[in-house]
Amino acid sequence: MSRNVKTKTGASLTVLAMQIQTKLFHWPEKGTHVIMIVRGPIGSGGLEWIFDEVASATRLLPDSKVLIDLLEATSKFAPIEIGVFVNSLKLDSWSHSPKIALVSAQEIEQYDQLATLSTCLSSRGLQVAVFYESKLAIDWLADKA
Repeated sequence: MSRNVKTKTGASLTVLAMQIQTKLFHWPEKGTHVIMIVRGPIGSGGLEWIFDEVASATRLLPDSKVLIDLLEATSKFAPIEIGVFVNSLKLDSWSHSPKIALVSAQEIEQYDQLATLSTCLSSRGLQVAVFYESKLAIDWLADKA
């Protein structure tokens, strides 16, 4: 089962330019795997959209593993926005807690923002890690790292 590229319309220009492509794979013996490719500028509204997609894709699927590829995305949020976003997440509506790997673009600013996001989400009880390489992220999701 897969979903096509989605483009959200709304008041924020950063959300208008952002695209998410989500693919969902399910293997009975290996669980559910979600691959999400995000392109374009990401603002705080973009973070909400990304994690709404994660919650929606994994809602009824235990032991989900999610790879969020942000190689072609540009983060545009301040640390305070990350904190506000993470504190506003309604995790009680998530029936299962997926394991989430974030793959960052090579720019240190992008990685630092995602590392802050990862730390804040981890403090809320989610299993989240950030990586520069997809291979390392996949190994971590598969418990090989």
